[in-house]
Parts: sequence; structure tokens; C-alpha cells
Amino acid sequence: MKLAINIENITKTYPGVLANSQVSIKVNSGDIHAIVGENGAGKSTLMKILYGMVKPDSGNIEIFEKKANMSSPKDAINLGIGMVHQHFMLAKNLTVLENIILGIDKPFLKNIKLSKYRTEIQKVMELYSLDIDLNQYVDELSVGEKQRVEIIKVLYRGAKILILDEPTAVLVPQEVEELFNNLRDLKNNKNTQENKAQNSHQDTSDKRYKSGIYLRDDHCDWGSSGMNEFTNEFNNN
Repeated sequence: MKLAINIENITKTYPGVLANSQVSIKVNSGDIHAIVGENGAGKSTLMKILYGMVKPDSGNIEIFEKKANMSSPKDAINLGIGMVHQHFMLAKNLTVLENIILGIDKPFLKNIKLSKYRTEIQKVMELYSLDIDLNQYVDELSVGEKQRVEIIKVLYRGAKILILDEPTAVLVPQEVEELFNNLRDLKNNKNTQENKAQNSHQDTSDKRYKSGIYLRDDHCDWGSSGMNEFTNEFNNN
């Protein structure tokens, strides 16, 4: 199976703080992995490095077996990487449709033909079984629905690698199950191979949905562990 993400010996320091030290991670196409650790273990920093938001001090990153030099999220997006942040990047006074297309062509919406984008986005939603009312204002959505909008937004931009930062932290149990069902649909979609890296403080709620887990403490890897014993049901569906 093709290697989607290969992070080798990533180190990042801030004044007086060692955020990441010689971190290495490999993720195959079609796999769901979790990055687990306590507050301050460097999980979010590592995800931001993978998304081009933070520049590492040293180390290498390969995306789909090609060396990647990212200096901004735009570079990451061009490589097929999308990120859903814990705190959603949505404009509450705009509709779902307007939020998804905001920033694609121009910084303003007044000259954009919404009908063209509506058709394209609806195709993406049907392809990945992600349902949402495009005419609804974001301020009227539940937390789980807002997260779904963020996922649609990155998929519409062509993401093949999906990074979820603390995806279950703000969700109620029912919304967590809906998220897992969405991830399973993405994993099993025959039109593309999606790869998910999840950042979480805990690993007790979602073991069924992961192909692997990385434990982090003191900014270093504890190591990775296969989770086939937890994922047989998920992977066979």
C-alpha cells in the first residue's frame, strides 16, 4: 500500500520550549491514525507542521512518497492536505455555501456565481455521503454540523489527507458517532483513498475507527502500535 505520510525526525523548538523532538510517523493510504498525548506533548504543533502552518527546525516530510517543503497552508492544500481545526474557521453570518467557497477565487463573494459552486459542492456531498443544508446560516448549525461543513470545505478543495485536530473534544456522544460514521464512509469510498490523522488527548472513545495510534509524552514518540484488534469490524464494513 502506498505511503501517504512519512514524517522523519521532526524537531521544533520555541524560546524555552521543546515542542517536538525527533518525531517520526508513517501513515499508509486509506488508514486512520490517532496522535494521543497529554496537554503540551506537542500534538497540535506536529499537525500544524504537517499543514504548513509551522516550520520545523529540522526533519523531513514526504507526502505520497515525494519530498514536501511546505511554508504555508496553501502549499499543503496544493499537496492534497486539508485540516479541520478544533476551533472552526467559519463565518457565522454567512451561509454554509458561502463559507465553503470563501477565499477560493476572490476575497469577496459579491461577484461569484453561487449556482456554479452549489452544483459542484452537492456532487462532493453526495460522493462522500455528507449531508448539510447549503442555504442555512452557520450560526444556526449545531457543533457537529459545523464540523461537517469544515470537512466538506477541505474535501471540496481536493484534500486526500485529512487532519482533524481534537475532533471529538467539542462533540456530544451522538455527534461523535456521526463523525465516526462519516470517517468510515470516507475510508471506504471507492473513488478516492482518504488518510486521516487525528489529534486527541484520549484514545478510549474511538479505538474502533483507527488503523494505528501514536503515543506521545515529553515531546517525543513513545512509539506506534497497530490496532487491528480494535478495528476488524470497522475495516471490514
